[in-house]
Amino acid sequence: MALHGIRGITFDAGGTLISANPGVGAVYAEIAAAHGIAVEAGMLDTRFRDAFRRMRSIEGGPASENSERLFWQTLAKRVFAGFAEGERFERMFVDLWTTFAEARRWKTLPAARETMLGLKQCGYRVAILSNFDGRLHPILDGLGFNGIAERVFISAEVGFAKPSCEIFEHTARSLGIEPAKMLHVGDSASADAAGALAAGWSAALLGGEHPGAHTITHLGELPALLRW
Repeated sequence: MALHGIRGITFDAGGTLISANPGVGAVYAEIAAAHGIAVEAGMLDTRFRDAFRRMRSIEGGPASENSERLFWQTLAKRVFAGFAEGERFERMFVDLWTTFAEARRWKTLPAARETMLGLKQCGYRVAILSNFDGRLHPILDGLGFNGIAERVFISAEVGFAKPSCEIFEHTARSLGIEPAKMLHVGDSASADAAGALAAGWSAALLGGEHPGAHTITHLGELPALLRW
């Protein structure tokens, strides 16, 4: 079923437009090795996915740079439990935090830039709406997104994280578009789809299902949902 009347489209960042390069486990293992800690990348990847899945269930509400850093610090502690503790972990986490601000640690997912640019050229207002912190700006700039997205809305800067309605309301208000004419595209049923729908937006969920949201398996399918 096509979506009609959409004027503004926002995209989640991590898992939708970009992902860690070559993978979270590989980067974690590299940084750990630099601190004299030998841990297998595959195991770190598994631990990360498990910890992220558990912590993601409590996302939403007020957000700040400090809360984002605490989130990742807590997650990394769980990933490295039994391998790095105390001051040794704290020193390593500084490098983990810093390295994930580098564009080289991220890769663009298939059809991400092309889809956004195509929608923009067709007259849609295109922006990025992400639960992230200020590190996202240099990442997007390095990967070539800032020249496509009209605005970048980041939870740590807005003050609220998805699925809170406040971040969606702030975004629609800033773009000057009523909620009923906004579409959000993301990969999280709870943060992206549920949050957008609760705020009166339409939602497209990448690689998943949620009541009321449109399911897509690839960003290149997005234009087919819209009346051009």
